[in-house]
Amino acid sequence: KHLDAHTDGVAPYGVTIRALLYADDLAILAKDGASMRHALTHMNAWLMEHQLLLNGKKSGVLIFGETPAVRAQRQRQQRGRPFMTLGAQKVPEVDTYRYLGVWVDSQLTYDMHKARIRGTIAVKARQNLHTGCKHGLLTAPKALTLWRSFQTPTVAYACAVWNRTGNDGLESLHRYGIECMTRTHRTDATPYHIEDMVMMELGLQDPHA
Repeated sequence: KHLDAHTDGVAPYGVTIRALLYADDLAILAKDGASMRHALTHMNAWLMEHQLLLNGKKSGVLIFGETPAVRAQRQRQQRGRPFMTLGAQKVPEVDTYRYLGVWVDSQLTYDMHKARIRGTIAVKARQNLHTGCKHGLLTAPKALTLWRSFQTPTVAYACAVWNRTGNDGLESLHRYGIECMTRTHRTDATPYHIEDMVMMELGLQDPHA
């Protein structure tokens, strides 16, 4: 209620959103820098009143849609002063920020998030070499089970948010992960590459394509 009274928020779909709260994670949304400073000033007063302290080093200010030229001009006007503060603490300005497990960037490309997923897949694939499948001896059902148990929660997590280009981004990560995890190769005896078979089982590829 305190934030509602002192934050204008944003209305991307006609519904005003002033803050996102989950457990001890908080994201404040504002239309511009002045509105954000106003919200932080009042939030800091509330924290002090209740003898609470927010860790500024673990916080960050992420500005969406700002072009490099506009950003450079704004930083020149700041003349070394911090863009945002919380009481006496400087809140760092960042290009990417992780909120509830999803890496968000200022242009909403989610490239960082996808890169992190690929890195996690690579680590899991190296661990998977010890399961005896490094020579591509898995059947499609076993590969599907292995992929789901290791990677589906990681890859599909919050994909409704970051998979902005339809199914292309998600399918690409699935294919990359299946290739890494199974280390398979096409043979004349197999009509489909095992990754194609797993993709079909997942419903991400037309079997007649």
